[in-house]
Amino acid sequence: MTALRPPSLAGKVAIVAGAGTSGRAGDATGNGTAAALAFAEAGAEVVCVDISEAAARSAADRIRKAGGSAMAYTADISDTTRIAELMRVVDQTFGRLDILHNNVRVVNSDTLAAFDEDRFKRTFEVNVQGTALCCHHALPLMKRSGGGAIINVTAVAGSRAYENLFSYSVTNAAVEQMTRVIAREAIADAVRCNAISLGIIEAPVAMDVYTALLGDVDQARARLQAYAPGGQLGSVWDGARLAVFLASDAGKYINAAVLPVDAGARAFC
Repeated sequence: MTALRPPSLAGKVAIVAGAGTSGRAGDATGNGTAAALAFAEAGAEVVCVDISEAAARSAADRIRKAGGSAMAYTADISDTTRIAELMRVVDQTFGRLDILHNNVRVVNSDTLAAFDEDRFKRTFEVNVQGTALCCHHALPLMKRSGGGAIINVTAVAGSRAYENLFSYSVTNAAVEQMTRVIAREAIADAVRCNAISLGIIEAPVAMDVYTALLGDVDQARARLQAYAPGGQLGSVWDGARLAVFLASDAGKYINAAVLPVDAGARAFC
């Protein structure tokens, strides 16, 4: 009998795109920061990427203070030049890339009736094009490293229709299908691609969106709880724990999957 051990990422190099927390520095913990900390705790060297230099540095500092290894890199993931340079830096610094965790998502409160072309373009540019660019530029380095794991973070809004989330819902659905297509293309190079579809998570970005919409943080939390199965909000660590598993050898036979972390929201909400 083989003993079950906690997933290990020792010796692996991980990029977390969106490792900061909604442009914040300090101790705020969003989904990307939680994933970066979890990867480091499992033994990976982590490259913390964020559009905010302060947020990227804050995430890397938190990892180092906890005894892990990390570096910060500032980039808008929709900028192909910066992402290509990111891969060159990773290659020169570490000589390999094993894990790409795509967590960057623009979250808008909008409707088709009040369609804003510029807002939709920017949401698509970051959520879909940016994710594709990260995968495109990462794959050659992963191939030279002997394989790897790509993890795209999406949301239950990609498969269910929620009010006031038109652009966000459409782009999440696109990334889920992109995940399957990438998995098919990359399997010959021993690169797996999966998505984690998050439910109603009590993360800073979700609270910001609904606080702006409703004008009050308590009303925002109540609205989120109304959407969540049983009124229970998820934690940023729920997705982070699954990300570590998918990135490790423990998840080596999982590919092209969209795995919900949503307390059942896809099934019965």
